[in-house]
Amino acid sequence: MRKILIISCFLLAQVGYGQAITLTITEIHYNSDSTRNSGDWFELHNYGSNSIDLSLFRIRDSSATGLYLIQPGLSIPAGGYLVFCTDTQQFDAIYNITNRIGNLGYGFNNKTDGIRIFDNTNALVLQLFYQDSLPWPIGADGFGRTLEIINTSLNPSDPLSWRTGCVLGSPGGPFVPCVNETIVVSEINYKSSPTEDAGDWFEIRNIGSTTVDIGNYRVRDDKDVNYYVIPAGTVLAPQGSVVVIDNPVKFNQQFPLLPNKVGPFFFNLAGDGDCIRLYNSADKVIFSIFYDDDPPWSDQPDGNGYTLEADTMFNFSRDVNDASSWFVGCPEGSPGKKYNPDCLGGIYDPGVEWSIYPNPSSDFVRILLSAEIQDWKVKIYNALGQQIMNLTNQTYIPVSNLSNGTYILEIESYSFHSRQKIMVSHE
Repeated sequence: MRKILIISCFLLAQVGYGQAITLTITEIHYNSDSTRNSGDWFELHNYGSNSIDLSLFRIRDSSATGLYLIQPGLSIPAGGYLVFCTDTQQFDAIYNITNRIGNLGYGFNNKTDGIRIFDNTNALVLQLFYQDSLPWPIGADGFGRTLEIINTSLNPSDPLSWRTGCVLGSPGGPFVPCVNETIVVSEINYKSSPTEDAGDWFEIRNIGSTTVDIGNYRVRDDKDVNYYVIPAGTVLAPQGSVVVIDNPVKFNQQFPLLPNKVGPFFFNLAGDGDCIRLYNSADKVIFSIFYDDDPPWSDQPDGNGYTLEADTMFNFSRDVNDASSWFVGCPEGSPGKKYNPDCLGGIYDPGVEWSIYPNPSSDFVRILLSAEIQDWKVKIYNALGQQIMNLTNQTYIPVSNLSNGTYILEIESYSFHSRQKIMVSHE
């Protein structure tokens, strides 16, 4: 597990030359994804009601040598934003905004660095130090996203004041919801349980309103050299999904009837935290998620038989790299299908109804189906969510060897997936 590092930082709001300094840092891009490299930059915001003259202000990093002197005549209006970039040519190749200034002449360290702002009397008026380790958001560390302040009223020196922004961020203005991120990672199985080992897999879903051809899209973990190319002709309709797997043998043993899967990818998803990045057919990053197994992330998906499921509301304003946007799914997960909150039901063919008789039972139960389904499997889970039975195309299910108690009986085929509770009683 990753160590949690807490850095002591502070914000100074002083009066340098008779003028109240109503400035705060609202966004930082200290480590670009290599496919959309805009150089390093940060965003300054004037949250006050008066314009601030920045003439002869000094911008420093945490070193003794990094220094940028603002020339006379530059001001930031009330409510305004101003971006300071390391390389204006690199920046302009990615963004099209006018309220930017540079070149700073130095970049920011990818591990830890500071941003210090001094007024025209050389008095320190604003300062923070960021880190690429918890409790700072890790999703901004080279995975295409930025550090974005949650609220301009918060202390920028506090790592809990920050979130990961959208891919490429929102330089030059307030946070904008990530409405362009419609091809997303919606479920992650980074460490199966030893008894139900499906290998590593994750689900890609189209949460947009139009069909998208994701053929030749690339998938990477946190290393640029590790990638998998989605096969040509892979098309996702709105709310459609595909499961990317690393071990077909293991996965097919657990989910033999799932048609919407591709793979294998030849890298492992780390159990102590890793990144999954999606790239379009031009090999430009379009989505990234960094998960972890340390609090506030749950450790239930860490070899205990569960998956990480994305917030099914898919709110574009959410921080997909925050643990609160993910929850623990059902036993074995729900690859290629929509999550069902009670891990029951989940009927994908509304024309099929079914029941179990007798229930309770001491000897066997019979599955009664209202319509024929093809190539289906029956699984039974105990109260701990452990699979204890796996049968194919059987309607009479023996339960005489099961102890008294409540179990989950699951039916799964290409077009049908549902669960019901059964009671076993030998009294």
